[in-house]
Formats: sequence, C-alpha cells, structure tokens
Amino acid sequence: MAEYIISVITVGAVGSVLAMILPRDGGSSQYARYISQIVVLLVLLAPIGNLSKLVSSVNVSVPSYAAPEDSSGGKEAVISKSAENISQYITEVCGNKFGFETENIRVRLIIDDEDPENVIIEEIQIYTSVKDSEDKARAKKYFEEMLMTEVHVFGP
Repeated sequence: MAEYIISVITVGAVGSVLAMILPRDGGSSQYARYISQIVVLLVLLAPIGNLSKLVSSVNVSVPSYAAPEDSSGGKEAVISKSAENISQYITEVCGNKFGFETENIRVRLIIDDEDPENVIIEEIQIYTSVKDSEDKARAKKYFEEMLMTEVHVFGP
C-alpha cells in the first residue's frame, strides 16, 4: 500500500515539475499537463488491473459428490419427487390464482420417464370440485401456456 501511495505522489510531482519547466504561453505546457493527468489516472487505476489478475489467479475447488448408482429405484425416486413437487405447485396455483379449494384438488401427471434426467410431462389432469366452466377454462389455458403441455381440468 505504501508503494502505491509513493508512486501516485511521485507521478503527480513529476507531472507538476514538468508543467512548471515548460513555457506557459506555448501549447507544450498544455500537452504536458494533459499527459501527466492521464499518467496519474493510470497509476490510480492500476490496482484495479492487479485485482482482476488476483481474482483470476484464485483457484477454488469445490468437491463434487455423485450419488452412487443403485438399481433399487433411485431414478424412480427422483421422478416421483419431481412429480410430487409439480403436483403441489399446480395445487397451490389453482388455490391462489383461481380460488379453487385446495383440499378438493387432485392432480395427475402423465410423464415420459424414459430419461430420468430429462423428465417430460406429456399431460396434466386436474380434478376439482369447481363447477364454473370459465374458471376451469382459465386454469386450463394458464397451465397449458406456462408448462407447454396438454392440460385437462375435470369437475362436476
């Protein structure tokens, strides 16, 4: 830090002395001040360049842990949990956005589970006690646009 302060003071002093030595009525004095100001600015900004070098030289290693492959249904558990989370989300949205009674909502997902890392929802079936067909149509349209899949809303 002391070296940095000394370099800023030195560059500023050299620029000031240079500006005093050169004649004032000529254009060279203006150019000398301009150049010395640029040099002082560069010296002031030098730590930022050093900071980027410091940040790029820091190596952080994060250990990666992979779940052991097992044939006891690990992939099925991931798919099941994903389906449960999606069903819960759909139920909450139906209750909050459309005013459906969440106790009377049942969601059934038809999933293409051939690739457990890329689960595709082929169809969503929502069973509700709501009788208003307009509300059911709004929910159907909302989920079709949001999840880009076929949605059916069933009710009395």
